[in-house]
Amino acid sequence: MINWDKRFEIQLKWTRELRDYLFQKIELEKKENLLDIGCGTGLLINEIGQQYSLDLYGIDIHEKRIALAQKRLRKSNVSASLYYMDFLDNQFKDKMFDVIATNCFFLWISDIEKGFKEIYRILKENGILLILAEPDYGGLIEYPDTNLKHALCSNLKKEGADPEVGRKLNQFFIDRFEVKESFCNSIPWIANVNKESLFKELDFFKNILTNEKFDEKLLKMSIKVGAYFIYVPIFSYYLEKV
Repeated sequence: MINWDKRFEIQLKWTRELRDYLFQKIELEKKENLLDIGCGTGLLINEIGQQYSLDLYGIDIHEKRIALAQKRLRKSNVSASLYYMDFLDNQFKDKMFDVIATNCFFLWISDIEKGFKEIYRILKENGILLILAEPDYGGLIEYPDTNLKHALCSNLKKEGADPEVGRKLNQFFIDRFEVKESFCNSIPWIANVNKESLFKELDFFKNILTNEKFDEKLLKMSIKVGAYFIYVPIFSYYLEKV
């Protein structure tokens, strides 16, 4: 069984330096409020709440994750308003938020166009949208080839996600937002440097790819001898409402 809280913690580490940079860039300490769309188990809100003093909001479509987030925030004495709901049917007021943050949200959303329209609606004038990470598994490169790319993309499509969402995002926001900064980061794992991380990723792949085939034996051996390499492009944006 997958421990999604641990998985979210790993994913959040990927963008730690970028977050620190962007929060300073937008002067988050001067903002009145922030909404985390797809807040999951509350890791990002908890981090922000311990560093900044502003009104925090979170929304997620998974009720159990909201419950875990509430528990985490109580333990950390962080105050936030959390909602169990589908963002596409949210009831937030027009021009309500200074900052909206997302992390791997558009990967799973069923209607990206409507998602951006809703974000635009509830952002204040000159409000900020931080797309912290949207992976593009269609751009995955691995060596040696274990069929992992095909397996991951096939699995994501079956689950209702778009594995190539990263490369598609700009067409949805280009007329609504000014691009202040854009990033195409990557997660290049080189086996002889990050063996422990790679073995953890292998365990995760085994858990989610129960119906998809990839060469687990080759992947494991390649990691062990220091020959494995994997690259996944991660797209991030700092946008301002116009």
